[in-house]
Amino acid sequence: MRLEPGSKFDRYIIQGVLGEGGMGRVYRAFDVRLERRLALKILSAPAEATSEESRRAVAAILREARAAAALDHPNAVSIFELGEHNNVPFIAMELVAGRALRFFVGRPEVPIEQRIHWLADVAKALDAAHRAGIVHLDVKPENVMVRYDDVVKVLDFGIARRAAAFIGAMEGISDEITAISIATDRPLVGTPGYMAPEQALREELDGRADQFSWGVVAYELLTGSLPWPKVETVFDLINAVIHEEPPPLRARNPDVPEGVEAIILRSLSKARGDRYYTMGTLLDELVDVMPAWKKVSLLPPMLPPSLDRASGPGFEGRASGPDKSVPALDFNDTCADSASEPPSTQLAGPRSAPKSTPPVNATLSAALPPPRNEKERSAAVKVERLSGELDDERGESNPIALQVTLASIPSPSRSSPPLDSLRTIVSAGTSQSKSSHRSLRKGLLAGATVIALLGAGAGIGAALKGKGASVQESVTSLVLPVPPAPTAIMDLPAPAACSDAALAEYKVGLLAYRDGIWDQAHRAFERATEADPNCAEAHLRLVMTGHYRYSPSKTRQVFQRAVQIRGSLTERDQLLLNAFEPLVRSDPANEAEYHERLRALAGRFPGDAELVNLAATKERDRDVKIELATKAIVTDTHYSDAWQTLAVAFAEKGQTDEALSALAACLDAALNSVDCVRERITLLRKVGKCDAMASDARLWIARDPEGSNGYAALASSLAAQGSSKAAVEEALRQRWSRLREPERTLKQLYEHGMLDALFGDFVAVEKKAQEHARLVENEPSFDARVRPALLLVEARLEAGDLEKAGEAAAEFLKRKEALWSKLSPDSLEAPVHLFEPRLIRVSRMAGRMTEDEWRAAQGAWMVKVQKAGLVSESMIWSMGIAMPVETQTAAEQALASMPPPLLSKAGPLQAAVRLSGVHIGRALVLAGRAPDALPFLRVATSSCYALDDPFLHTQAHLWLGQALEQTADPAGACAAYQVVVNRWGAAAPRSVTAEAAQKRLSALACKRSGG
Repeated sequence: MRLEPGSKFDRYIIQGVLGEGGMGRVYRAFDVRLERRLALKILSAPAEATSEESRRAVAAILREARAAAALDHPNAVSIFELGEHNNVPFIAMELVAGRALRFFVGRPEVPIEQRIHWLADVAKALDAAHRAGIVHLDVKPENVMVRYDDVVKVLDFGIARRAAAFIGAMEGISDEITAISIATDRPLVGTPGYMAPEQALREELDGRADQFSWGVVAYELLTGSLPWPKVETVFDLINAVIHEEPPPLRARNPDVPEGVEAIILRSLSKARGDRYYTMGTLLDELVDVMPAWKKVSLLPPMLPPSLDRASGPGFEGRASGPDKSVPALDFNDTCADSASEPPSTQLAGPRSAPKSTPPVNATLSAALPPPRNEKERSAAVKVERLSGELDDERGESNPIALQVTLASIPSPSRSSPPLDSLRTIVSAGTSQSKSSHRSLRKGLLAGATVIALLGAGAGIGAALKGKGASVQESVTSLVLPVPPAPTAIMDLPAPAACSDAALAEYKVGLLAYRDGIWDQAHRAFERATEADPNCAEAHLRLVMTGHYRYSPSKTRQVFQRAVQIRGSLTERDQLLLNAFEPLVRSDPANEAEYHERLRALAGRFPGDAELVNLAATKERDRDVKIELATKAIVTDTHYSDAWQTLAVAFAEKGQTDEALSALAACLDAALNSVDCVRERITLLRKVGKCDAMASDARLWIARDPEGSNGYAALASSLAAQGSSKAAVEEALRQRWSRLREPERTLKQLYEHGMLDALFGDFVAVEKKAQEHARLVENEPSFDARVRPALLLVEARLEAGDLEKAGEAAAEFLKRKEALWSKLSPDSLEAPVHLFEPRLIRVSRMAGRMTEDEWRAAQGAWMVKVQKAGLVSESMIWSMGIAMPVETQTAAEQALASMPPPLLSKAGPLQAAVRLSGVHIGRALVLAGRAPDALPFLRVATSSCYALDDPFLHTQAHLWLGQALEQTADPAGACAAYQVVVNRWGAAAPRSVTAEAAQKRLSALACKRSGG
């Protein structure tokens, strides 16, 4: 089929043909939903192909394209969507404005240093692809684009190798190549002259075939010619590739650095075993010998991409088909921007100017950078300059002048729309949502919200905590009488000062964020900041997603950049950025102050679904949390995070069925949501429904096949159900293969160590923990350093070596004060803010602390986490008071101060979150209160945390057995002890817990089961 300009294919408006070949055409198109230009490949098989051949070929291309779509790298062209419309398969890809690398071959005005840097970028893209299991197989100058901003993009990942299935029907292919393909079972894929010898010989291929092709491209770009002699036929060219050695590069261009020449010649080795083992190894050597350079503009000045005329100077059109200079075995599926007109303004619509902000008292000012242009000046928040710079509590300059006081938010009514009503809202759509919101928002409208600009030295904490009337009187405030209208996430104003490329990625990220696909959103926001380092909105969003993914230092870097360019943010977004400061810049992360700022924002913007939900996520009053989450859902029924917040609130109240119902509604409302599945897995993990958790883990994998976390959840569920070590390890290996370095190595060491611990190999645990510690020894992050430290300490303690365990614990505790921390959960959901008291306990047990030192350290931890708002009072009591007890007297004294919530009916479930209830149960057993201990210990041992904390989960079974013995249940005690022995009975070098369990099994004359 051929589509004419102006016609519509699914949601895409066709604007012109970019190229065509035997497997279809590539069009320049406009996505009316996301308002961006892209390259749209419409797939079709050659006319002479049978229907079965056509089906197989198209399926193969789509299969490879799905793999390539997972490749997330700034130097690789992105694949946005794969699908079918009216039974016609298509691939939507990034549209690249610039020239093919072919254009620059042989041009002396291109500095050789710049060419080498381009080659390094190509190598980076190939290295990333190979680590993702993707081999390109058609690397050539036509498949590399240099964008107008000098960014290199590699095209056609994962597509060219399958597109040769109908090789004889493609354009530009000689009869000789057709004959070769027909004469062999395996089609010849690639371009003669650039393919590796093993590729031409149809041998098994890996990433080193791409390395050879990269070497050919590098040779040609630096010398102006291919490394092979000129020949008459394709057969002769392939023969040269297989047998002829390339001449030295410096013989053809003396300006090529010797080190670069050596790398390229090695990559062109005939035997792949003589090449670099990986592109990453090649890249490491190339970086070491790359000359310094100053970028030279190689493309003439041009208008922004949305206004470019591709037929004008500086662009090359590729709609006429593949380059014929080299016989090609596949058409050039280009993503080059070569259409003759920009997208219709009727389709895209003018960018809406940001809403004007209210006037602020003229005597005040804001510490904002000057606008870079008139566009930013119109978008900047209009505030005045402060008489001095704000200082934070550490005495450092605080560049954010806007502060929010505690808003007067009225207490919501205690009744919320039932889940059935919310489901009705989902089915009815947006119109009902907005109508329903008008009545629900009335309660919040009554609250007066104060936006204050604090004078120098006033301090953020004092304003938000209300320390003294003098501080409040020292600010000039503005009460805004007219609250904003209800706003769903996708209705927020578009960024006003970002490039078109960054805006497109930002919209992709925002949609994924709303739909509960945070990994995808995070990657899109990263791409947006790469496309435009001055896109403040993308940096703000990257702070929000990066807080959960980056190290503290990396998050602070992103936050600092967002602060520097915040002048183009709306008032709402400036205040949202400010709200994240206590999470990013406090040590530890100050959750309490973060919550107060969010509460103020929710009061200031009561109709903003995102801000209301963010306030709800940190709300301790569960009824208030339900009310706020409901308001967010009514405003934006497709907002995945709001449904998750509602489910969490129900779960915290002990209403598990309601929580699961809310998550089921979430999956109906946010059809692509991954996070709703993750939240349901978290809930199922806590309540011990490990089989259902495994089913949801597989659903997670199906929804996000290239993500790693679904496999982590699957591994945890399999471990909790008693699956073999091999099965659990296989799930983890699938996870590790989807991670990038250095995260891959660190996660593999830690998680493999946890797996070894679960199966009693403490020798292996110690080795992995020590190697992990060595790799992070220069990290300034508490979070990164504490994980291997605790793993090593627990392994030594369980093996009976208290002295060495105490030594390791004390050594870490000595250094911790110099480390920063955001205290976030790790990959297996183990909360690192609970690691420190475990190290303190072991240090005390080993005699490395006096009683006074222990009390001081333990007290300091309790004050720290309580002040930061990290955990509940019950959790702090469990870890700070109940965990350290070792005697009946100590247990009785500790239990006298047990918080009342732990005595309520829902207490055991809530306290057992992340196994903290184990310590309460153990203290009750020591105090002779076994019946009271059983609920805590049963919930903990039945939870699906065996892999997340194998030490505590296994030890909990010993204490459960002791409680069951005290309550005259020998059969139950035997079963509990047997779990310990099955896991650790053959531990290396030994397990003190298993030895204790075995003694009780013998004393009770238990009949052995399991193994």
